[in-house]
Amino acid sequence: SGEEKSVSLTQELPFPTTLLLRRARASQEAQGAEQAFRAKVREVLAKTRSAYSMLYLAHKSLDIFNENVELMRRFSKVAESKYAAGRASQGDALKAQVELTKMLNMVVELEAEKESALAMLDSLLGRQGRRPLGVPAEAPAPGLERTLEELEAEALSARPELKAAESAAQRAGTNLALGRSEYLPDLMLQYRRRSDPMRGTTQDGVVGFMLPLWFWKPAAMVREARAEKDMAEAELEGMRVMTLSEVRSAYARARAAKRLFELYRTSLLPQAEAALSVAEAGYQSDKSSFMDLLDAQRSWLDFRVEHLRRGAEYEQRLAELERAVGKGL
Repeated sequence: SGEEKSVSLTQELPFPTTLLLRRARASQEAQGAEQAFRAKVREVLAKTRSAYSMLYLAHKSLDIFNENVELMRRFSKVAESKYAAGRASQGDALKAQVELTKMLNMVVELEAEKESALAMLDSLLGRQGRRPLGVPAEAPAPGLERTLEELEAEALSARPELKAAESAAQRAGTNLALGRSEYLPDLMLQYRRRSDPMRGTTQDGVVGFMLPLWFWKPAAMVREARAEKDMAEAELEGMRVMTLSEVRSAYARARAAKRLFELYRTSLLPQAEAALSVAEAGYQSDKSSFMDLLDAQRSWLDFRVEHLRRGAEYEQRLAELERAVGKGL
């Protein structure tokens, strides 16, 4: 006579809604990670644009100072000629030499600033500085054609940090639903096969439910998940408020920088250039002093450099605005 043989397979499964909730949570975590990546990309782009503007500023400032070095050498020759002719004092020639030395020192400092900006840009681009970038080209900065209201609406729909906060709030809501699902029974599936010499081979299946006997643990999980959900929703609302605040602030700074940039281009620079021409002609004809010429030259130099700085500042403010909005303008 043979012995009875039995083989059984048992599988425990969570309640079907629990599996769906776990799937939703995994999807929300993936979305949050993707938006965090996009936010980092926008941050690097903003820093790169800012670093490029500083490199352009350093290059153009060097050009301006080198031009003014040649201009001051010309003034120095005029002062020396007038001194040799007895039409000016030796002090004019000495003042010209002092001013020339100051400009040459500024050229050295600007060279260092250029190398610093280039190193920052290389770091952001992941370059090792083996191949030179060359002279940065002047790219026309985009204007602010869109209104503040349009930019705010785009930020609320496109900013990655805000989308990440939305995913976190959704994930917290899913975690709360998962905590409540702990009250639901798990499923138990069993398959059994028996071999009996008398009865032959029989098979049967069992579907059962496993009910939780202790509810204190699910209750604690629900309380914790509810607190996390409230915190995530508060953080989401805080991110919305911060996004709107950053957009408004960056928009105001960009508009102010643009107005100043245009003011230098259309008004201050032409006036300073005209004043320099008048002062140079007046000094050569003995109608004005060398100090008048130096003051006019300093103003012309300062306004040209300041105009460049306002342009670089405008680029930086636009980069801040793009980062706050979450997309290019």
